[in-house]
Amino acid sequence: ARAVVVNPRLALLDEPFDGLDSAVRAHVFDYLEEIAVAGRTTFVLSCHHDEDRPAWIRQHAIIDSEERCLTLA
Repeated sequence: ARAVVVNPRLALLDEPFDGLDSAVRAHVFDYLEEIAVAGRTTFVLSCHHDEDRPAWIRQHAIIDSEERCLTLA
């Protein structure tokens, strides 16, 4: 939450949904989507689970443990 309070142009979020219960996770998803859709902030998210990738993400990359880019969409 502190990362987006100051309305940065770029926010790097490492595992932002890890350890959140489903209700809080949904709230955070909605909050970040609102900011992203408004075009105020570009988000770079790292996550280990595909379900942690919000539907509103326009581009994504899948990088393996050897730092090879497997997918860029």
